[in-house]
Amino acid sequence: MQASALPASIETTAAYLAQLADKVLKPSTINRRAAAIGYVHRAKGYEPPTNSEPVKAVLRGIRRRIGAAVNRKGPATAVAIARMVRRIPDNLQGKRDRALLLLGFAAALRRSELVALDVADLERMPEGIIVHIRRSKTDQEGEGHQVAVPRGSKTGSAPPAWRPVRSSSHSERADL
Repeated sequence: MQASALPASIETTAAYLAQLADKVLKPSTINRRAAAIGYVHRAKGYEPPTNSEPVKAVLRGIRRRIGAAVNRKGPATAVAIARMVRRIPDNLQGKRDRALLLLGFAAALRRSELVALDVADLERMPEGIIVHIRRSKTDQEGEGHQVAVPRGSKTGSAPPAWRPVRSSSHSERADL
């Protein structure tokens, strides 16, 4: 029996998702595929079968049967960051990597926020910098927000490598 892809029936969609669970795919993978089915249907002007109660019931059953525990990575600790910073070579690329690592740590940025930054998103201030986050996981509307990152102190307990924003005595520019 040949099933129609668009619009897919509720029964076909539920059977497809159940088949994915039988292949022992992770619930997050199955949810992502269900979301893709819904997206394509909406984009083509069809009611997504994933909005139906039978398909939602299948997804709930999959999460119950396989489990839906998410294996989240913990945040980098100060000890881990210190270990990483010590291993970065002292060259131009190393300075860039150190700046990104320390800026991300100091501003508590997500990886996606850090890689989305442009130089224009950094506003220099006498006390440090203001990081303008244009969009983040928790800001889907794209309103953006700002994070202040202090320059750091030469007299503080942190070593100079821990100052994510510092003035360079050799240049007018600040190392980030």
